[in-house]
Amino acid sequence: RGRSWVSGADVGPDAVDASGVSLSLMAAALGVGVVVAAALVLPALRDGLRGRPRPRGGAASAVLISLPEYLLAPILMLVLAVYLRILPPFGWGSPEKVIMPALSLGLPTGGYLGGLVSDAVTATFSERWVATWSTAGIRGRPLAGAVLRRALAPLTGQVALVVVALTGGAVAVEKIFAIPGLGRELLDAASAQDVPALQAQILLLLALALTTGVIAGAVRRLLMGRAAGAGGLTAPPPVEHPGRAARVIAVNDGVARSVAELVNAAEDDDAWEQRIRVVPNGIDTAVFDAHGPSASERARAEIGLSGPYFVYAGTASE
Repeated sequence: RGRSWVSGADVGPDAVDASGVSLSLMAAALGVGVVVAAALVLPALRDGLRGRPRPRGGAASAVLISLPEYLLAPILMLVLAVYLRILPPFGWGSPEKVIMPALSLGLPTGGYLGGLVSDAVTATFSERWVATWSTAGIRGRPLAGAVLRRALAPLTGQVALVVVALTGGAVAVEKIFAIPGLGRELLDAASAQDVPALQAQILLLLALALTTGVIAGAVRRLLMGRAAGAGGLTAPPPVEHPGRAARVIAVNDGVARSVAELVNAAEDDDAWEQRIRVVPNGIDTAVFDAHGPSASERARAEIGLSGPYFVYAGTASE
């Protein structure tokens, strides 16, 4: 128990109420994140079942991850609340007021989770047991379920960290949308130097982190089943997609020799020398003419030129 240095009221009830609001917002954001992650994982799962290789890391996942909550929130407010006027701009207490904050938190979270699980699924399909199951006639939903269990089990700890990290993004989102949640209350208490309120809110955040860790451990044991006590289960190894360039362009013979030496040392492949082509740097003769007009005497005097000269555009490394 403690009393606020600002209002004089007990900090416990206010912190509990604020945490309830934040938990509701986080649940809605996780719902959005799960939907987005599922949309990103399904193509990888489909291609794996069809036996088609899939490059790791999708563009959609990268775009969503690159959108921070504090940037996405005002964009959504500007578009959906100001221009289109289909959602209220701020507040809490009704379903329509949850949509924009949940999207602001859930879209980047879903992008990260989707990319993480999609890469794990792609890597799992390259493991030998998948080929054994396919040879034995185990395909379709049973194989997809086993691949998902194998891919998700080592990632439960990282998913828990993502859930806890939602509280950090909630600080900006709750402030932008005027939501009376724990993140906003924590920021206000820190700004006002209200130490009792700050302590209560930090304790609630620590309790949330511990609870999330316990739940993640239970989910991991559930996914692993009887294999939970058999030893550690690491994440699937990354899938390598080796590619060979058809040609390598070098600007001069020296660069061509350096490329050939590096590649031959790394791959022990003398055939690489046949793939290197030397294309020297050139100029646009329609713009630059060696016989064009000379600089005036005044311009030559200003820069100290008294005899023939040439202009080199480049660096010493070329």
